Amino acid sequence: MNLRIRFYITLLVLLKAMAIAQPALSQSDRNDTNGEQLLFILPEGWKEEFKDRTESLSTTEYIPEGQTETDWEEMLTIQILLNKPSTDPVKMMSGITKYLSQDCRAFDYRPIDIGGIDNNYPSMAILALCGQKKEGDSGYVSLLRGISGKKNFFLLQKTWKTKLFDTQKKSPINLEQRKFWLGYLSYLRICNNEQGDCPKNLKLD
Repeated sequence: MNLRIRFYITLLVLLKAMAIAQPALSQSDRNDTNGEQLLFILPEGWKEEFKDRTESLSTTEYIPEGQTETDWEEMLTIQILLNKPSTDPVKMMSGITKYLSQDCRAFDYRPIDIGGIDNNYPSMAILALCGQKKEGDSGYVSLLRGISGKKNFFLLQKTWKTKLFDTQKKSPINLEQRKFWLGYLSYLRICNNEQGDCPKNLKLD
């Protein structure tokens, strides 16, 4: 099972599990998601490769120019779990790492301190290390950042495909690359015109 399919299943399972604890939403709430959005800047030299939206999940994937959907080395993924108001980012990220670990023979993760509140929205980041996937002879390194919005939960992920490696030793992705992309993910913001915290003259898609 490839990484994309596995991760989608993870999020759908989490959505189903957390629905029990979430208050019911009115029809107008379910339809109104345009007020809250991610202030996103596509890195230079990257392109959109995949986009999908269901009633509960919006996913967009980006890869460097010259790479393809089936043959990529780096990927940037933006996922929005729709109609998940004020979700606890610690519980959500804990659940995500738990399910990611089930796809790896060797797995580790490390919380990253980037500040718990960003523009009044709770946020959490982790570094996920998969030294060997259960299927195939590769691993991956991922930086993930979750942001809890008033209406939706935003998950930002930067992933590198790697050869097999020991998760308890030096990461195959050097510190400078990880620092650069952590800075990029930390820079991204969400805002809501209804809350009055979006930049002026911002046009919503």
